[in-house]
Amino acid sequence: MKSLQTLLIDDEPLCRQDLRDLLSRIAEVRIVGEAESLTQAQKILTRFPVDLIFLDLALAHENGFDLLSRVQFSGSVIAVTAFTQYAVTGFERGITDYLMKPVQLARLRTSIQRAKKQLGPIKRKQHSAKILAEISGKQALLELDDIYQIQSMGNYVVLHTSSGRGVVRSSLRLIVRQFPNHALIRLSRGCWVAGQQIKGWERKNSGTVQITMSDESVLPVSRRHTAEVVRLVKHMAL
Repeated sequence: MKSLQTLLIDDEPLCRQDLRDLLSRIAEVRIVGEAESLTQAQKILTRFPVDLIFLDLALAHENGFDLLSRVQFSGSVIAVTAFTQYAVTGFERGITDYLMKPVQLARLRTSIQRAKKQLGPIKRKQHSAKILAEISGKQALLELDDIYQIQSMGNYVVLHTSSGRGVVRSSLRLIVRQFPNHALIRLSRGCWVAGQQIKGWERKNSGTVQITMSDESVLPVSRRHTAEVVRLVKHMAL
């Protein structure tokens, strides 16, 4: 079965982070977007294919149930909330499952299995994959093909593109997993680049290696990854 394209909707950043961390341990789930309001969620749903929504029902100044009447969504919805009084209404609205905060991994796995059973085999039109990031204070969907450098910065990941730098609160590992196999080359513990955007490389007198990207930026390669980077770049030049 293909990965479940998943959207997280919660107005609490820490709650989204906790759920994101748990979902990173479930291979069949791929997070394609996060929203802190129903307006943000609607924008993502109209621009990106989503199979599964984790929906906080008690958003700030909004009721999560309102999303179900605003959009036509044929996938699965799993409610995530700290309030038990929503359970009956949720199942009446066709929600797949109901998770109480704080979410437990074992219970989350059960919900994912219910969603997979409900969805059945997923047949999806081909879409260009995107990552939701913040650029200059605004949310934007970045095409994977436009991202040429990925850099870890604490609890955030910086995505370098031709149109600017996007910031995502996520782990580097989770972001890298969204790219096709062999699309990225690892330069160091906290930096990956798009192989097709490498213009050249140079070995310094000290023995260290640096690469030049298509935008003329120069990036150092850690000694640990030097041999593999040089091998891959030479192979690409053949």
